[in-house]
Amino acid sequence: MAPIALELTQHEMNQLLGVHMLLSTVRLPAMRVQWERTIRYTPIAEAMSVERFLTIRQFFHVNDISITIKTKCRQTDDSLQGSAKFQTAIERQASFMACKSVYRAAVSGIVYDLEIYAEKGLAPAIPLGLSADVVLRLIDDLPQGMNFKVYFDNLYTSVDLIQALRTNHGIESCGTIRSNCIKCSILGSNASLKKKEC
Repeated sequence: MAPIALELTQHEMNQLLGVHMLLSTVRLPAMRVQWERTIRYTPIAEAMSVERFLTIRQFFHVNDISITIKTKCRQTDDSLQGSAKFQTAIERQASFMACKSVYRAAVSGIVYDLEIYAEKGLAPAIPLGLSADVVLRLIDDLPQGMNFKVYFDNLYTSVDLIQALRTNHGIESCGTIRSNCIKCSILGSNASLKKKEC
């Protein structure tokens, strides 16, 4: 494929910037609608054609990618791509072999701690089980008495873990629990619960 010569003039560049400013103020469902005959917005449509606008826009970049910002957030798991000894099989995933990782994050989405899952060498340190042990390792360095609340997925939720978090660490927790993880369950099956009326 041969390189495309844009032959861009100063006037076209000014028009491009002006069209972008107008696009940010005039709200229509799609960008191409500005040039359609029925809804046509004249200041944008007469500035330049839609094909020329999209061509210039495709090759116009404001950021200088040769300068790397050291303070910018980068993904930590990119270096783990490829083959690693601790990759494990994950059922029902697009990439079957991958690295499992578990995170402790705030409501804002900032990750404060992570653990990469490795099957070998992980024996439960407590009788609560492997999944509960993962949760306890992730909250281990949280300060006591700070009124933390932890939410975890149904893979990690158990009554024993919730009790251990409350009594030993003073942390309230919430999670969806699987019916097969409740000992001496007084709940009926899903079919029997659907038959009952409130």
